[in-house]
Amino acid sequence: MSPDLKSVLPIDFEQIIKSDGQSKDCSERNAAKRLIPSLASQYPKRQLLIVEDALAANGPHIQLLNEHGMDCVIGAKVKGNAKLFEAFDHRRHSEQRDQVIEFEQIDSQTGITQGCRFSNSLPLNDSHKDLLVNLIEFWEVNTKGKKTEWSWITNLTITLENALEIAAIGRSRWGIENQTFNTLKNQGYNLEHNYGHGKQYLSSTLAGLMLLAFLCDQVQEYACPLYQAARKKTRIKATLWTHMRSYLLSVDMPDWETLIRLIAKLGPKLVISSDLTASTRNFLANVVYATQASASLFSVSFVELDVG
Repeated sequence: MSPDLKSVLPIDFEQIIKSDGQSKDCSERNAAKRLIPSLASQYPKRQLLIVEDALAANGPHIQLLNEHGMDCVIGAKVKGNAKLFEAFDHRRHSEQRDQVIEFEQIDSQTGITQGCRFSNSLPLNDSHKDLLVNLIEFWEVNTKGKKTEWSWITNLTITLENALEIAAIGRSRWGIENQTFNTLKNQGYNLEHNYGHGKQYLSSTLAGLMLLAFLCDQVQEYACPLYQAARKKTRIKATLWTHMRSYLLSVDMPDWETLIRLIAKLGPKLVISSDLTASTRNFLANVVYATQASASLFSVSFVELDVG
């Protein structure tokens, strides 16, 4: 995901399931141990940047990312990384204070004040003193004086030129959560947080297929003007799916482009005619498909409704 875009493109997933000999599901950390090598093997030529929450701000996980040549921006909290923040504060108030860079700026359009404070090459904790990370603190003060603060660790070298960009990357994790998991749960994909995995593999397979369908939709939303027009017309995805189901259940659709054009109101047009006979008292609806490129009409089978 790019911080400047809403589209999220899932490239892989890892199940959190019970392994042999375990009485409960494995943790996110254990799932990550399988996912990261998998990503590295599938995309050997790509420089991946991993964005994660504070649960991932631990030594073994960061070492695993480093071993596979991946960059990372990971949320950091004082509660979970006390020694790191102590080292950071000590540096700020010692002879090494010049290694801590701080600046603020005001957005001329919004009036919001943004500030950064960062330092590079800090030991993660007492257990991993040789594992050096870079810490950035970021804050915003709105026009009413309310201050909101965030902090992240990264293996990217932080500079005055890229500090705000790294902060934007860190904040994009919320977008990943919202555009992926919230969409899958609440906008028609019907993926519950506790989706379950069945006695064997059925539910996991269905969840994977659902993510594949979501990827296809996201690619279209990112790159297809026609699909974007349909999304704009229907506003929310659940409404788009309802329109699709209605047309597909009722009309012998010649192709997907026609379907999306109908939903986006970009043509062709559906003209419904009826012929009610007294003998049968059946209502026969014929849908006539008119292309914008040609004046010719040809019939498309519709449904037969019994009004008797």
